[in-house]
Amino acid sequence: MSNFTFSENRLHFTFPCVNAEKGDTPQLNGLGGVDFIVELDDKYLFVEVKDLENPNVPKEERIEWRERLFINKNNPLLTELGIKFKDTILRRWGMDLAFDKPIHYIVLLEFNVLDSKLKAKLTADLSGHLPTALTAHHGFHKNIRIKRREILSLTDWREKYKAYAVEVIA
Repeated sequence: MSNFTFSENRLHFTFPCVNAEKGDTPQLNGLGGVDFIVELDDKYLFVEVKDLENPNVPKEERIEWRERLFINKNNPLLTELGIKFKDTILRRWGMDLAFDKPIHYIVLLEFNVLDSKLKAKLTADLSGHLPTALTAHHGFHKNIRIKRREILSLTDWREKYKAYAVEVIA
């Protein structure tokens, strides 16, 4: 295992001594995917990054995102996050590979309108857009276990995942 470094716009992540890969390589048959997948000894981290505090994000896009975050029913952001998760699983299945450990789906959403109440609500609502458990029965040949799903800010990430540095590159 080696260090894995990954940049997503202005955010630069370093994962020491883990296996990791880019999850949203566009040339894989039109399937999307999470930004990157990190394999740890006891779990996988699926990480999706949305950095709306990036100064390069146009004002109109920030306004649109703000509106999207507060949609209670059929939230398009949560639908998009669910699709990214499912595409990641589908790609792996198509390559006859399995996620043989629990999955933690982490959405790093850096946006100043997020408070702890909104993050908790979005995290809870995200569950309805994900397959909660695919087990090796009813025609499935592989298990998929989502152990955790969470929407975090950059500050939350730094507190919770101290071993995995993220820097803001101006």
